[in-house]
Amino acid sequence: MQWDRRCLENYLIDLDIIPNLLMDSEIVNTPYTNHGEIIKLLKDLAFRQLDEVATRKVYQSYAFESTGIKKDEIKGKPITEISAALFTKIHIIQTQISHLNEFEWKNKFEAEATQERLRLENIWDVKWMIDCDGKRLFEDLQSSVQLKINIRRFKTRIIKEMAINQSELWTTTQALLEKLIG
Repeated sequence: MQWDRRCLENYLIDLDIIPNLLMDSEIVNTPYTNHGEIIKLLKDLAFRQLDEVATRKVYQSYAFESTGIKKDEIKGKPITEISAALFTKIHIIQTQISHLNEFEWKNKFEAEATQERLRLENIWDVKWMIDCDGKRLFEDLQSSVQLKINIRRFKTRIIKEMAINQSELWTTTQALLEKLIG
């Protein structure tokens, strides 16, 4: 089944539930007092991922050959065929990078990545809860906020609160899981 969001944790980014939990002294050492401050923290943590997302996307667009060995390149083949196939890959890599100038390449890459980041910022301004790496967001949240409970229990608490409150994300997630289970 294909999820609409990046990962399961993205379905836990509930901007009503998480602020309530982070304002609870049983959950955090220093409770927050303002919902808006918590939402800003979550959004800022998500936006910290943009440099990585933008650079990965730009780098992948260059389509450099990989040095790794794929299973189908060696399965059932003799060493002579494998060495020929691997040398072909090495030659492609050599051709792709032989003309590169470090200064020019870095400048071009940085300009393209910066442009991609700006493009993504506009999208993420609306869709950050869907597109960010939710697992990473919760890891970063744990690093930023002194939780009294571990992150797994925090996520469980979010799920319980979502179910009790029948939040929109809960009903969406529940429907997806019911569809998956049949």
